[in-house]
Amino acid sequence: MSANLKVLMQADLVTTVRDGRSIRYVANYTAVQGLVLFLMKDCCGGRQDLCQPVLDQLVCEC
Repeated sequence: MSANLKVLMQADLVTTVRDGRSIRYVANYTAVQGLVLFLMKDCCGGRQDLCQPVLDQLVCEC
């Protein structure tokens, strides 16, 4: 798990917050949204009508 979280931190998709002896991992929602938008732009094999409603919803929920 630590190796996966380290990769996510290097990609700026999560950050850490120390809470006493614990470390909490917090999602960087702006970066995650950007990643999802990037992945969805080409997910439908050129048929924008399939993904566009989802893309519109992701952009509007900022």
